[in-house]
Amino acid sequence: MSTLDVIRSAPQQLTVDAALVAAAIDAATACTVVCTACASACLSESDVEGMATCVRDDLDCADLCGVTARHLARLNASDRQLTTSLLAACIEACVQCAASCAPHREHHEHCRLCEEAALRCEQACQALLDALR
Repeated sequence: MSTLDVIRSAPQQLTVDAALVAAAIDAATACTVVCTACASACLSESDVEGMATCVRDDLDCADLCGVTARHLARLNASDRQLTTSLLAACIEACVQCAASCAPHREHHEHCRLCEEAALRCEQACQALLDALR
C-alpha cells in the first residue's frame, strides 16, 4: 500500500492532484529521517565544531518536514492558508538544509544524501504549493 493509495481511499475531496499530495508527503517523510540521521552523524564527525550550522539546519528541516507530512496526511482542505504556510516554511527549511550540507558533501556521505533529500522535498512541496495557488 502506498501513500497515494491511502489518499485515494479517503472520503475527502481534494482540490489538487492526489499524486502531488502523496509525493510531498513521501518526500517530507523521507527528508525527516535523512535529516535526523545526518544531524546525528555530523555530531560524530571529528570536525564537529565546523558542523554546527549543518546540525542545526538538519534538525530544523527534519522538524518542519515532519510537521508538514503529518498535516498533509490529514487532507484538511479547510486549512488552505495553514497548508500553504507550512509548505512555504518546509521549502525554506529544505533550501537552508541543502545549502548547509552542500559544502560537506565531498567529505561526508551523509551530508550528500541529506542535501539530495532536502532538494527532493523542496521540489515536491513546491509543486504542491504551486498547484494550491
